Amino acid sequence: MYLELKKEIKEEIQKLRNEVCPVGTIQAFAFERIPEGWMICDGRWLQVLDYPELFGAIGHTFGKVDDDSFRIPDLRGRFVSGWGKDSGIDKNRKFGSAQGDAIQKHIHSFDTT
Repeated sequence: MYLELKKEIKEEIQKLRNEVCPVGTIQAFAFERIPEGWMICDGRWLQVLDYPELFGAIGHTFGKVDDDSFRIPDLRGRFVSGWGKDSGIDKNRKFGSAQGDAIQKHIHSFDTT
């Protein structure tokens, strides 16, 4: 009886974790260690067989070489921006794409008189 109850409790905790933080969630942390079960978004390639749940969540959104591997997002040195779906902002941007440098070299002049 005890072992069955313990198993039920573990399963319920896992369900709650998945609801609160589903596989594929990106989260910022204010410390240098990587929490257990998390990865750095460093653009690495992963094998579908090794991470089937993560592949099920993000698929080939961030890159595809073949059907056996997928890429996680590379957010090193980037700011994360919310997806502008149906907002009229960045209408031509595709989900999962990167935005290039929007600040270009420019010159200002002003009249000193």
